[in-house]
Amino acid sequence: FFNSTGGAGWREGFQWTRGIARNLDPCDSPDFFKGLTCSGSLLDPDRRATKLLLSYLGLNGTLPKTLGLMTEMQEMFWTENALSGEIPRSVCNMTKLETWDAAFNDFSGPIPDCIGALQSLIKLDLRNNRLTGSIPPTFGTMLRLQQLLLSSN
Repeated sequence: FFNSTGGAGWREGFQWTRGIARNLDPCDSPDFFKGLTCSGSLLDPDRRATKLLLSYLGLNGTLPKTLGLMTEMQEMFWTENALSGEIPRSVCNMTKLETWDAAFNDFSGPIPDCIGALQSLIKLDLRNNRLTGSIPPTFGTMLRLQQLLLSSN
């Protein structure tokens, strides 16, 4: 994620760069990986990333197809960055995701129809991107969804 979104150029990215250079585990080194929250307690080998709070940090580039490997993710805030390209279908593997705010970026293409599989999703904010197409019909199956913000696409 760090490399595909221009991590070395992020505001605060210098800390991530130092953590990566030292081969630190992001879940065990919160001082080096600002914006990342993990489950469990420090040094627990089963810890997983649960929050990526990276709004206003200058992220750019495209999302990696491997994004969906973070299956324990609950919250992603990437507002007002310069992320671009299509939203990878792998995001549909993040079935514990409750909040995803990626407004004011430069995403393009259609919203993957499989996002309807994110049954834990409460808020989806994709305003002010360059998304095209219609709202996938699968959104009608998202019973917990309370906020769907898609304007200015």
